[in-house]
Amino acid sequence: GINVKSKIMLMVQNAAGSSSRIAPNAGSSASVLQRRQQGRIDTANAAAQEEQKRSAPPRDKVEEQVANWQRTGLVGLPQCNLRSVPSHVWSIGERARSLYLQQNTLTEIPCEVGQLRGLTRLNLSNNQLTIEGVAWEQLFSLHHLEWLYLSHNHLRSVPPLVRQLRNLRTLSLEGNQQEANAK
Repeated sequence: GINVKSKIMLMVQNAAGSSSRIAPNAGSSASVLQRRQQGRIDTANAAAQEEQKRSAPPRDKVEEQVANWQRTGLVGLPQCNLRSVPSHVWSIGERARSLYLQQNTLTEIPCEVGQLRGLTRLNLSNNQLTIEGVAWEQLFSLHHLEWLYLSHNHLRSVPPLVRQLRNLRTLSLEGNQQEANAK
């Protein structure tokens, strides 16, 4: 084998792909351990960066998604494990005709929902919405709304303002614990 006192010239591949030399006596056990530890840190950092890239959609992917939504009027993010509505949803504005956010973990629908004035269908079923977490006034300002799915949330009631939705044909509330005034 090689002893610690041997002069060893090691070549190490760096992140840019070029080679660099490590000085003689680089084979000492302390140097080897330091390089191994640095390699583990670099590997852990690379893995964390890769995970972050996977969890957040790439900017070009979001831009493509928004362009598609604007073209079709259909905004769909069902079963995405969302805790909140991504801000790029609101950028669709009046072009949005249908918004599908079912089967997420949403706890609130913010006032920005009022920006989607062209909505005819809104599916918020199977989330974790409470009466306090919904911007009801903005939601009920969506006068074109025909279908509103709020089933299987944590809603005890729906404000009487729901009557303002003159075009509403379907209001789905099953799976909630509604009070008498919700109907």
